[in-house]
Amino acid sequence: MPIQKLKEMPAFQADAPQHIRLAIGLLCVVWLVECFMFAKFVDIAMGVPLTPKTHDGFFLLVFLLAFWLVLNACLIVGLCQRQRLARWLELLLTVVTTIFCLSVSPPLRLSLYETAFLANAAATVLLFLGPCTHWFRRVPT
Repeated sequence: MPIQKLKEMPAFQADAPQHIRLAIGLLCVVWLVECFMFAKFVDIAMGVPLTPKTHDGFFLLVFLLAFWLVLNACLIVGLCQRQRLARWLELLLTVVTTIFCLSVSPPLRLSLYETAFLANAAATVLLFLGPCTHWFRRVPT
């Protein structure tokens, strides 16, 4: 995306609260960490020979992870464009992944993945603070 188009998005206008830019920045960092983990997973998986049983599961997992990355990228762009649906979907995904991670994983060890998860949760909280809520409710000019 050209820088000029990015500068024209509502999140980067003068009337946007600083919390919005901070939340979008955090979400972009989380997205980059998820891209790194996706590439690492694919790199590790390429070194493991696939059997007929694991072949379909591997490609399904790669497809789901790629879908997750595309979905998060679309949500970040939606937030930059002041779309309320993107804000609510971000909250829903954060709550669902929090419930899933708490039920599946052991207590926090603050690995790279868990740090990114906490940054995602912090960004979601920022999106629902007072100034951000008012910004999303205002009619764009």
